[in-house]
Amino acid sequence: MPSRSARYPALAASLLTLAACGSAPGRSATLQGTSGCYALARRDSPSVSLRLLMPETIELDTATHRNPDGRPYPRYPHVLHPLGERPGTDQDALQLDSAAAPPMPSAWERAYVLKVWRFTPPDSVAALLHQNMDASWELRFRAIGDSLTGTATYYDDGPDTFTLPLVAHRVDCPPRTV
Repeated sequence: MPSRSARYPALAASLLTLAACGSAPGRSATLQGTSGCYALARRDSPSVSLRLLMPETIELDTATHRNPDGRPYPRYPHVLHPLGERPGTDQDALQLDSAAAPPMPSAWERAYVLKVWRFTPPDSVAALLHQNMDASWELRFRAIGDSLTGTATYYDDGPDTFTLPLVAHRVDCPPRTV
């Protein structure tokens, strides 16, 4: 009697493909497919705004993040852009003359000294929004369809930490101004 793999060659090939890839074909996320803009919301209290804690929208860019010396940053190799308004901050009023107004990065962009992310197959996204000696966030997500679901862990130089359950829904990216 022939073996099962001989009787079902298509099934055997599919199982080998599945074992090699780690998940069903077409279901695993990719770096390119995960990059883009996302609106963040709390999973436990969707109506409670995150505006005072962190950016409400982020962009996961595939550009390479580099250390100050120009080398790529291996732990988090990609650039993250925090988007949206930061309450309590005004636009920088620097104006050289009536015709010149230099484009200024958003207040969230200026607040964080390290804004990075990484994708780990098959579906994990980790991001870091770090301020020196102030409120910083480590985001951990799982890509599910067009959304990211996970947590944001707050940390600073003090003893206080806490974790929020988050969901990130894909949104259109705004045009770049900087």
